[in-house]
Amino acid sequence: MNDFIEIYGARENNLKNLNLKIPKNKFIVFTGLSGSGKSTLAFDTLYAEGQRRYMESLSSYARQFLDRARKPDVDKINGLTPAIAIDQKTTSKNPRSTVGTITEIYDYLRLLFARVGVQHCHKCGKPISKMSASDIINEILKLPENSTIFAVIDRVVVNTENKERIASDVEKALNLSYGELEVEVMNADEVGVEETNIHYSEHMACFDCKISFTPLEPLTFSFNSVKGACEECDGLGVRYTIDINKIVNEQNSVQKGAVKLLYGFNKSYYHKFMIAFCEQNDIPTNIPYGELKESDKKLILYGNSKEIKFVWKRHALTRKFEGALKYVYEMLKNESDFEDFMTERTCPACKGHRLKAQSLAVLVANKNIADIIDMSIENCVEFFKNNKNFSYLSTQQKTIAKPILKEIRERLMFLNNVGLGYLSLGRDSRTISGGEAQRIRIASQIGSGLSGVMYVLDEPSIGLHERDTLKLIKTLDDLRDKGNTLIVVEHDKKTIENADFVVDIGPAAGKKGGEVIFAGDVKTLLKSDTQTAKYLNGIKKINHQKNRPQENWLTLKNVTINNISNLSAKFPLGNLVCLTGVSGSGKSSLLLQTLL
Repeated sequence: MNDFIEIYGARENNLKNLNLKIPKNKFIVFTGLSGSGKSTLAFDTLYAEGQRRYMESLSSYARQFLDRARKPDVDKINGLTPAIAIDQKTTSKNPRSTVGTITEIYDYLRLLFARVGVQHCHKCGKPISKMSASDIINEILKLPENSTIFAVIDRVVVNTENKERIASDVEKALNLSYGELEVEVMNADEVGVEETNIHYSEHMACFDCKISFTPLEPLTFSFNSVKGACEECDGLGVRYTIDINKIVNEQNSVQKGAVKLLYGFNKSYYHKFMIAFCEQNDIPTNIPYGELKESDKKLILYGNSKEIKFVWKRHALTRKFEGALKYVYEMLKNESDFEDFMTERTCPACKGHRLKAQSLAVLVANKNIADIIDMSIENCVEFFKNNKNFSYLSTQQKTIAKPILKEIRERLMFLNNVGLGYLSLGRDSRTISGGEAQRIRIASQIGSGLSGVMYVLDEPSIGLHERDTLKLIKTLDDLRDKGNTLIVVEHDKKTIENADFVVDIGPAAGKKGGEVIFAGDVKTLLKSDTQTAKYLNGIKKINHQKNRPQENWLTLKNVTINNISNLSAKFPLGNLVCLTGVSGSGKSSLLLQTLL
């Protein structure tokens, strides 16, 4: 068996007829100056050839549906194993994709809630359950002795002598009423029973609210299915509406075009219509829109049922003014720039949780599925690790839940170990950075349990704090220990020092690179004379500090956004300012979502 991957004559891009022998099932780092050829060797040569060979192994019928893979410029590669690339491309731009769905943790959560979830009425909050005929009989027999009960088909006293009669009555009533039964306790006060009329059902139903429920299934908690998705937002968690701030200029009066899209060239009809509406509803048209009463603003935007008379092109017209927003929508709905005037708002029905109220009323360990996906992954790990949270489950339910909880716990732990403990499972995948997306895929690959695979990674430590980099390295070690080969393109010092084998490519960038100037373990690298070794040994250092004057400042006060609460900060102008902190501490929220 070949324990090495052997590359002969690699000439892709700037590689100079490169020959290299690297060990399998090891943690290998490709390093060197930017532009030296690391990614070309890792992705454009090794990974590309691995993909090409896989596609060549498919049938001719399957290959006709795939793009033809170009053979990289290399003479020969021996010992190549199946390849998976985990680069820094962001994840799906689908608005229905979340961290939970990407990692499949949400699929296991849906299964958990469908199998052991306690259904509650979304109106009154009372638990919902169904009962068999024998369960109903036992419940009736638990009533105080000598209770006189009245069913549609019988009147009987509850005691042991009438057990068979009660059983027969219950079964007959359930058959006649399609599984529904109501028992009236005739002497409730006398025997001390609080409820006079007691409802029983073989179906899932809330008798207080007169609502029936369908049995739980995984699709009940899927926002991509009509069985679970919120009907108001179709499972997106947001509604798109016209942004009033983008169509209204509060500095202008109605006469001067306060509603921007109903004023100007080719808009005279709407403008005259709106002026007439304002005049006939006693709304001032010559003062700034921002100074109008709130009730007047509402009338302009949404209209009313009053008939408005006005003249347009010498024609006397009488029509109802249905509101500026409706007319703006009609004008824009078929235009290419429609989205520029829209804003994304949290769905008022599901509060952004994407699911129907009935689905959100199902509890596991006193939490609904939205409570769990809104937690940080770090808190999720602690919640699922605590067995006391699930001690209330019956023996049968524990047996059912055990393998599901095992998968959830493992996958959460993998995410936490790659430094993503600050994310939530409900986080929209469109808001995830390239580095975060890459680490999510690393965690997913560990969860898949594959072995004998060559993983090619592109700077997975990018954007990570030193504390989280060590967690990432531990995760990469776990992936290697499953019998996989890891090829990591990296500049990070800690990652290089923890590698089993290092390939240094250089000596410079572009045409002056493309050569292997070192290949071996870290101890041998530190004794070499490469640029990388000099920086690792501290012989060379980056020191370009300049003491620039700090006279003018940009001040932020009382910032509250995401996980930042009432924060104030000052930034010196004319300086290179670095904003740092552990992953998820709020750096991007402060800089990108506040300052920019």
